Amino acid sequence: MQTACSRYGIIHTVEEGDTLYLLGKQYHVKVSSLIYANPCADIYDLRPGDQICIPKNCTGEQFLKNIKNSQTGAPH
Repeated sequence: MQTACSRYGIIHTVEEGDTLYLLGKQYHVKVSSLIYANPCADIYDLRPGDQICIPKNCTGEQFLKNIKNSQTGAPH
């Protein structure tokens, strides 16, 4: 079964030393997009083994709209 993250982004498993800033640079994504795409994540306390979603080809805000639309059947 495909998750919303795997459909509109990729799942990254946090490693020691990872920060949203560094992940943003690594994946060429704005930190604000990472925050939008991970509303339940504790962005100030990322721990090794945590999984966060990295949105692809869209902003974090658009990522959330895509997820909402996929749940309601609205066009993307």
